[in-house]
Amino acid sequence: MNTPTVERIIDLASALFDTTRDDISAATTPADVPSWDSLAQLNLMVAIEDEFELELDPEVVGEILEIGALAAHVDLALAGRAP
Repeated sequence: MNTPTVERIIDLASALFDTTRDDISAATTPADVPSWDSLAQLNLMVAIEDEFELELDPEVVGEILEIGALAAHVDLALAGRAP
């Protein structure tokens, strides 16, 4: 079962990557989605920042390439514990 954060990021990713929610899961990586390139990664980060009203460190999130890991990082950032 996905967390609410994972669900929200799946919604964002499916819209940005022009795919269905069924094609995205917590385990999804760029290797799984042909349209998830470096520009799409940046767009996803901006969308996440807007959605969750927070600012993410681009160096840290640029290295996180899995939906579930992104969600975990967002949860840490929301709790004030993200690196």
